[in-house]
Formats: sequence, C-alpha cells, structure tokens
Amino acid sequence: MVPCSKCGHNNELGHIFCAKCSAKLDFNAVSEQQLAAPARAAGFLKKVFVEVVMALVIVAAGLALWPASLDVDRGETADAQSAHKKIGLLRQGGGRQKGHVIFSEAEVNAYLKYILSELKKNPGKGRELANVKSMELDVKPDGIVFQAVRDMSGLEIGSFKPDFGMTYQVVGVLELTEEGMAFQLRRGAIGHLPLPGPAGQLVMTKIRPLFQLSEHDRSFLDKLGGIELGDAEIMVTPK
Repeated sequence: MVPCSKCGHNNELGHIFCAKCSAKLDFNAVSEQQLAAPARAAGFLKKVFVEVVMALVIVAAGLALWPASLDVDRGETADAQSAHKKIGLLRQGGGRQKGHVIFSEAEVNAYLKYILSELKKNPGKGRELANVKSMELDVKPDGIVFQAVRDMSGLEIGSFKPDFGMTYQVVGVLELTEEGMAFQLRRGAIGHLPLPGPAGQLVMTKIRPLFQLSEHDRSFLDKLGGIELGDAEIMVTPK
C-alpha cells in the first residue's frame, strides 16, 4: 500500500495519484519490501501454476500407463474355426441364415487372435505388429470397443523397464460405405486416460495399421450388404 502524504489514504500499488484526493503519491515513502511484494506474488502464482500443470501431467501419464481391460468372450480355437468357415461361405456368396450371418463375440475375438498370429508371420507386417499382444472387440448394440494391447517390456526409460502392456481403445460403429467398411470414431482412450472427440484420433494413429487389410480380406467385405450390431454379436447381410 502507498499512503497519500496529503490525505493519508492508503492506495494500492500501481497508482500514481491518490484515489481519494488525486494528489501525486510519494513513492520515496514506500519501502523496497513493499515494492517487491507484487513481484513476489507473481512469482508465487507462477510456481503454483507450474506445480499444478506438472501434477496434471503426472496424473495423465499414470492413467495412460494404467492398463485397461475388457470383459469380453475371447473364445476358443473352435470359435476361430467357426468364424473362418462363415467367412468362407460369405466369400462364396452362401451361408445365408434368414438373410444374415451371425458372428458371436467369441468367434470374432478368437478369429482376431488367429489373424494376429498369421500377420506376425508376414515379413511386411511382422515387424510392425511384433509388440502387439492382443486385439479384442466388445460388441454392444450401440457400438464397438476395439482394444489393442502393446507389449512395453522392450521399452527402456533410463533405468526403468516397464513390464506391462499398454492398452489402446477406440469406441465407434462399423459402417459400410461405397469405399468399403469404415469405422466411425466416437472416442478413444490410452489405458484409463479418456480421449473424447477429436482427441481420440491420437489413438487411431496407433490402431489404424491393424485395420490394413489384404486384398483377400477386401474381397470378403465386397460381399457384404449390411452390418448390424447386437449384444455380443455382429450380424452381416450378404449382398
């Protein structure tokens, strides 16, 4: 505070003239400690701001590194074989059952596990997918949760060597367009860190290579006329 030598009114620092009587303030009467107070306050606020930001970064990193899990039916070898047989029938234009073919969640997840193991044998895909531990779908009537788990055990951060899998999730719906099957993204997540809206595209950049299909797979999609999601099942309608 700067006291007015004329009327005695205490003025806030930053005033040149007295707020009460308009007399010019005498700053010689103000101690250096008083003048330094605003700078100290600004420095304190800056320190608090930096600490808050650092805390938020640490929390976000913790959520991202905390692996998520899906409560899904992962299926068995027999489910993968069943899915493979249905896909073969669809490629041939058959396999109709009341106008559609139903793939259970167990069949889809078992087949994804089989596909991942086969892709890893491919010289072109093997290196790219070497650290992908699993791919899974959680199928609901209102959308699909696709999760990929990447093995982080080969990563070294200084002396820290993580021994866990980092999970990447995208939530959306499958649609058939003129260009083929499309995944309409709603949101994403890394571990337990939610990434809503456009931020979910960060996850798609990690997961998109897993959607790269071979010509053989694309020929299968050309046979589909529609896709409908159910509770733990996907119904496809042949053309």
